[in-house]
Amino acid sequence: MKNKYKILIAAVAVLAIAGFFLIQQYNVQPEPAEEDEMAAVLGYAEPIADNLLQGFTMQNYTMFSRDFDDTMKEAMTYEMFLQTHAFVVTRLGYYLSREVQSVFKEEPYTVVIYNAEFEKEGNVTVKIVFSEQNGKHVVSGLWFSSPKLAE
Repeated sequence: MKNKYKILIAAVAVLAIAGFFLIQQYNVQPEPAEEDEMAAVLGYAEPIADNLLQGFTMQNYTMFSRDFDDTMKEAMTYEMFLQTHAFVVTRLGYYLSREVQSVFKEEPYTVVIYNAEFEKEGNVTVKIVFSEQNGKHVVSGLWFSSPKLAE
């Protein structure tokens, strides 16, 4: 069981490092989206986030991964999903609600950061990275962060 958590932590670290280097590659500070652009982004991001977080809560991988791009589907396999779900739910409980903290454009990506409430912790940051694939908005990155997850 400890090996599964080590693998999960390593995978999360790799995804976080990859995201850091992706941002550093462009060497720019992301600018918050303008109000009209933010509304357009949230028009597609909110239903995707609803589906993703509901699928996560219901432990339904098909629902959770429905809007993933090809790279996310390869990185977040069903087995990894089960491990991540167990890790997050054990520490945070189940997802309850969220509100938008910010929206950024980091071409070719759009990043939506939410302040989320879970059963055991009310200050969880959920970061969802979107891109376009075949003319459709898809999830290219997903991170949960909180003090309890960092323990």
